[in-house]
Amino acid sequence: MKPRSTKRWLAGCLLLGACLTGQGQMTIPFTFSSLDVAIPDGDTVGVANTQPVSTGFTTIQSLRVNLKLEGTGSGAFNGDLYVSLSHESGLAVLLGRTGRRSDNLFGYGDNGFDVTFDDLAVNGDIHNYRLTLSGNHQTAISGPLTGLWAPDGRVPENPSNPEQILDTTPRTAFLESFAGLDPKGSWTLFLVDYETGGTSRLTGWGLEITVPEPQSWVLTGLALLAFAAWRRGLRKTIPMPHHRD
Repeated sequence: MKPRSTKRWLAGCLLLGACLTGQGQMTIPFTFSSLDVAIPDGDTVGVANTQPVSTGFTTIQSLRVNLKLEGTGSGAFNGDLYVSLSHESGLAVLLGRTGRRSDNLFGYGDNGFDVTFDDLAVNGDIHNYRLTLSGNHQTAISGPLTGLWAPDGRVPENPSNPEQILDTTPRTAFLESFAGLDPKGSWTLFLVDYETGGTSRLTGWGLEITVPEPQSWVLTGLALLAFAAWRRGLRKTIPMPHHRD
C-alpha cells in the first residue's frame, strides 16, 4: 500500500469509528413484579414503593416505564389516582387523576392499568384516554387500560395538592427529566388514591432504560487494522537489503 493510500485508509477508519460510536444504544429492563402494595383509600399521604437499580452504565438516554394497577371494590376508579416517579433530580407524573375536568371532578370511572409510558407514544396523553379511544369522555372501557401512552405530566400550581389536577393543568413533568442522569440508585414510585371507595393496588412496575452502547471494541478493532495496514505500507516503502550467496 502506498503512503498516500495508507493515510486515506487510516482517515476512513477514524471516520467510521466516530460514526459508530455516535449511533449505538441499548435498552436495559428492570422489572419489579409480584408486588401487592395497597394504596390507602381516600388518604392524601399515599404510599411509596422504592426499588434499587444497579448497572455499570452511567448515563440515561431515554426511559420507558411499565405500570400495573388493579382495583377491588365498586369504587376503585382510575380517576382517583395520582402516580409519580422520581430518581435523583428527575420527576415524571405518570397519572394525574385521568379524565378529571372542570365538568367532571371525579375523573374516569374505569378500573385498572396495564400500560407502558413513553413521552413520544402515538396514543398521546393518558389523561384523556377515553377521548382517544372512543372520541368522547363518556364511553367506559372494559377491563384495565392497556397500551403505550404518554405520561400525564401535569403539575398543579400548588405541587403539594395534586388532587386539583385538571385536563387544562400545564404538562411539565415528563420522562425526559431523567435524561443525562445516572441510572444507578433508588427509584421511587409514589401513589395516592384521593377518593374513598374501593382499593387500588400496585401489582408491578418496571423501567426500560436506554443507554449509550459501549463501542470501545469497534475503535480497538479499527485501530489494530489501521496499524497493520500502516506496517504493511511501511515495509513496502523501506528498501530491504540483498544478501549475497
